[in-house]
Amino acid sequence: MSADEIFSLLFLLLTLYFMLKHVLISKKSRHLGISVLCYIMALLSKENGLAFVILIPLTLYFITKEKFIVILKLSAPYVMVAVAYIAVRILMIGINNNEVTEVMDNPYVLASLSEKYATLLLVFLKYIQLLIFPHPLTYDYSFNQIPYRNFSDMWVLFSLFLHLLMVIFVVLNFKKKDILAWCILLYAGSIFLVSNIAFNIGAPMAERFLFQPSVAFVIFLVELWRRFVARGLLNYQGFSSLTFIILIPAIIISCYAAIKRNQVWQSDEVLFLTDVKTSYGSARANTYAGVALIRLCDRSKNPQLKQDYALDALDYFRRSLQIKSDYITTLLNMGVAYSRLDSVEEAEAVWNHARAVNPNDKNFIVYDRYLAESFYKQGLKAGVNKDFQVAIINLENSLEYEPVNVEGWYNLGGAYYSIKQYTEAKSCWEKTLQLNPKHEQAALGLEALLEIGY
Repeated sequence: MSADEIFSLLFLLLTLYFMLKHVLISKKSRHLGISVLCYIMALLSKENGLAFVILIPLTLYFITKEKFIVILKLSAPYVMVAVAYIAVRILMIGINNNEVTEVMDNPYVLASLSEKYATLLLVFLKYIQLLIFPHPLTYDYSFNQIPYRNFSDMWVLFSLFLHLLMVIFVVLNFKKKDILAWCILLYAGSIFLVSNIAFNIGAPMAERFLFQPSVAFVIFLVELWRRFVARGLLNYQGFSSLTFIILIPAIIISCYAAIKRNQVWQSDEVLFLTDVKTSYGSARANTYAGVALIRLCDRSKNPQLKQDYALDALDYFRRSLQIKSDYITTLLNMGVAYSRLDSVEEAEAVWNHARAVNPNDKNFIVYDRYLAESFYKQGLKAGVNKDFQVAIINLENSLEYEPVNVEGWYNLGGAYYSIKQYTEAKSCWEKTLQLNPKHEQAALGLEALLEIGY
């Protein structure tokens, strides 16, 4: 769960509560002041509250009998707070005009204009589905979890039809101040800022973005139920019984689902490995499932279990690369998984692929050190076994990642000397002395070469 969205929602509800209390009941300025203060706190929690610059006057229009000029005056403090918030935000972090070209951070960058808006319509339909039946849930909806759609898709057309009906309903009932029209506007206004229409939010959708719109949805359902009862189709006793029959099972099922879902959030590892079953089409979800398995591998003391975790992690990383072949987070962690299996060459190949994607990634400092040490150990082992050609290959690989390794140059010279490649041996020992002029063995090696004419 996201605490900032929850705090934002709570403060926005308090904003509306104290504003309406001021207008409809008390007429006391302190209630208006508390409302404005709550709005400030809402914006400091999350920028979602900016939509309330429009939703507050709409709420006053639908729920009160105030005249237009009074609504403008009552809304003015909130507008000033929003303007001040935007100004401070720009002052602190500036305006970022750089276009995000990475699809993991800009989900529609690879989509055509028609694909983008068709997919957005599908996302809007998915939001409504989650409000009605919130299952299955997942922490990740990033790239390819919701593949690009076009306007020939049946569900896209259904979503378009449904949202057009909502627009028509609002237009027809706006002057009537129908509370259902207000609910639709509250829902639309709450979802707009996180819809990717105005600006990129970094993901197609997220369940936490439904906290605020869910208030409008609940009020909408309650009002529909009230109107159903108001038609006189049921007496009070029948109404109470039917309400009980509907609500009790819904509450029990919801409580059970909430408890089960909370168990998934007990740790990152449980969350990642559970939700990847739902978000199997997501490159990020598959990568994080692999990362979770690497963590479990590192914690385990059972050699067989460690190997199984690493192998399973590789399966998730391969799946992620099928979705996005240049996802650097996958490539980096895939190399880590190979390192846990002591597959140094495979780790090197994957990390070099990652290096081609982003050569400046800071993780290469650690990974290059690992490669240098691993190749060095393999080189020494091959030398002990008198397999000098293999020793040379590994020591040269090691020095590629750690060119200041004095002992690496010295042992490489020794390997060349053993197969009578004296020129190469001389060069290696000279490099050894260049790095460490007091290296006695390298000096003795050069003396031995002098004795045979090198």
